[in-house]
Amino acid sequence: MNVLAEQTSPYLRQHKDNPVNWQTWGPKVLQAAVQADKPIFLSIGYSTNHWCKVMANETFCHPHVVNELNEHFICIKVDREERPDLDDIYQTGHQLLCGSAGGWPLSVFLCPHTQMPFVVGTYYPPESNSVQLGFVDLLDRVLNFYHGDREQFKLMIDQVRQGYRELEQPPKFAENVPSQPLQPFKQAVENILNEADRRYGGFGPAPKFALPFKLQRLLSVSRESTGLAQRAHRQCHLTLMMMARGGIRDIVVGGFFRYATDNSWSIPHFEKMLYDNASLLPVYAEASRVMQSSMYAKTARGIAHWMCSEISNGEGAFFSSLDSDNAMGEGAYYCWQTDELRQVLTDRQFEVMTILCKWQGMPNFYGLWHLQLVGRVSEAVEQLDITTEDVQVAYRDGIARLAAERRNRPQPAHDEKILASSNALAVRGLAIAGRLLNDPLMISAALRCVDFITHHLWQDNRLYATWCDGTAGVLGFLDDYAYTMIALLECLEAQWREQDYQLLIQIADTLLALFTDEVEGGALFYTSNEHEVLAHRSKPIIDRVIPAGNGVAAQALARLGYLVASDEYLNAAKAIVEHLWPSVQHQPDLHDSLLRAREELDFPLQVMLTGPDAGQWQAELIARYINRVHCFAVVEEPCDDAPSQIETKALFCVSDAQLQFETLADLTAAIDMALMEQPVTTGDTASQS
Repeated sequence: MNVLAEQTSPYLRQHKDNPVNWQTWGPKVLQAAVQADKPIFLSIGYSTNHWCKVMANETFCHPHVVNELNEHFICIKVDREERPDLDDIYQTGHQLLCGSAGGWPLSVFLCPHTQMPFVVGTYYPPESNSVQLGFVDLLDRVLNFYHGDREQFKLMIDQVRQGYRELEQPPKFAENVPSQPLQPFKQAVENILNEADRRYGGFGPAPKFALPFKLQRLLSVSRESTGLAQRAHRQCHLTLMMMARGGIRDIVVGGFFRYATDNSWSIPHFEKMLYDNASLLPVYAEASRVMQSSMYAKTARGIAHWMCSEISNGEGAFFSSLDSDNAMGEGAYYCWQTDELRQVLTDRQFEVMTILCKWQGMPNFYGLWHLQLVGRVSEAVEQLDITTEDVQVAYRDGIARLAAERRNRPQPAHDEKILASSNALAVRGLAIAGRLLNDPLMISAALRCVDFITHHLWQDNRLYATWCDGTAGVLGFLDDYAYTMIALLECLEAQWREQDYQLLIQIADTLLALFTDEVEGGALFYTSNEHEVLAHRSKPIIDRVIPAGNGVAAQALARLGYLVASDEYLNAAKAIVEHLWPSVQHQPDLHDSLLRAREELDFPLQVMLTGPDAGQWQAELIARYINRVHCFAVVEEPCDDAPSQIETKALFCVSDAQLQFETLADLTAAIDMALMEQPVTTGDTASQS
């Protein structure tokens, strides 16, 4: 029987009425598969994914599919947001068996005795067509293979197992090759630019994801004065602008959709993910300062507004995602008929937005208009013979009307799970953006989210990965701990709170106790030593849509180590980076989080301010250096009986030294000198050692 009605996961509950006898992952079900000698069909997805719903409504309701699955397989349904460890293992299996990245829904057939995958795929229609194999035919092939030549089947399982083992071995390089420690930094930028789309921005062909870690790498080096840095600046600027003006951004209320289906960022896949927006928020905020762009500042504020108004749970935390569909279909909530636009907008607003949004010719999404800001204000000024201010007012008021009208439509559903990792990314993004944009509301939102994590997800000295229906769920994974640590560090820069500092220390100590490889050392495991034993125990090192847990952990441990002068934390960070450095050298553009960790270790720039003027000093340092110096401020007000005893002071950590200063001028002079002495990562590295 189907047991999913008993679950709290919105994704699992979506499948509760399927005639498939869905089970949940657990020891009893796995043992039942062994005893029955039936292959396991594992289906992994999440609630707001369009193709997960299509497969549920079509494939998993097809009579022949249902009969075959219920009779010959043990069927397990998993929410990838609740069990990212299982998703990680079997997405890796897709890469091993198919030679390409997977996706969702992920469809995996497992050997019941080893839990190793032997057939993997993503979406399947029920019947075969001219383009794709259907699930009916696939099931026949799977059964024939599983019950056929057992020696051949065993050989394949052994090969898959060996493939998993080899993934954990860092690339090896020839000995006696001169070390060039800065070469990976330069190579990362070159690799990113080599795959860049120089017309529309972004990286590679459609479908196009934002990939914030690549944008951050280009933005970080764009301050350097080399030719490569200038190219990085141009590509970063092009990508950020095309995304901000394109259909991948919701120009009505803010926030970004998951990815664009075309090269020009015009038509998105309409789901909105918290982790995407949380990761783009600090990039746009920093770019607004580095590139002096009001458009980027507005985009950052739009992301924060969407997070706080559209996916807040009302208690400080954020839901994990917003569905791509509403009752009218995919994207219907966001798109407009031409007659609708004429009815909602005034004549002037419609004229202006027709030029700015290019409502000309055939609508761009199945007979409807999906909005994007591709025209120029100057075009509207010239064609309509009005002022720039008239254009801006008409556009702003028109957007407000569309937002109000859109709220009357059937709303896309939320996945109301609270994920520790995604909320930690949200905290980090809000804290950084709040500092750089001088926005106290963003900082307050970050602190409220920290309070939620502290009160609901941090229990008995353990961090939990999920919270749903008032209950903390699965024990936290490496990403949950690492992301929360870096989020707390960013919050401490935004506003020092002693309880956040104490929580940071506790989480750091727990992370090292639970995730360290006691045999080989170096990189941390994705699962803790308190999680169940699975077919494979990975050590995440590659940045994908979200950063690798090991890279973020190393960053956080390095920054914390310098903050508290702790060799334990610094040595742990060094062990991670040194163990994984061969992999960084092999593909530096996929390891931005580890490159940033190396920068934190080798080129620390950290200031601790104390005293009554600490907040003012910090504001001036942010204005001067943007995000290049980590600056903590503990404001100490003088006591009435000893007003002259407290002075504002600075402790500046640079390289291996800690320098004390009592004037802001001396401190800024020292920081300027330290920045001048930092290596140029995009320059000629041939002579560096």
